[in-house]
Amino acid sequence: MESPQHEKIQIKPLWFCDKLTYAKGIYPTDKGDVKADWNYTNNNYRLKITVPVNCTAKVYVPKCGKKGTAVKLDNKEVAAVEEGNYLYLDNIGSGEHSFER
Repeated sequence: MESPQHEKIQIKPLWFCDKLTYAKGIYPTDKGDVKADWNYTNNNYRLKITVPVNCTAKVYVPKCGKKGTAVKLDNKEVAAVEEGNYLYLDNIGSGEHSFER
């Protein structure tokens, strides 16, 4: 949680290389469920999330050993911000979103 009342949340899946290739979960909040579902196959990382209404999210995606800061957000390539072994996009609005790296 980034701010009170779940108005701003952080989604940061742990990165296990090829040791764990799939995970999903639900985190209930007073504004609705935060959902995350990711998989890593054929050197491609895909993350699907659901952000509740009246919330925004800071979403981290593992670099996956790749160079550059390009991430696909809802099938559109965007530049993310680098932080350690992750790239992040901030102020992702409510609804369902997909990320690819």
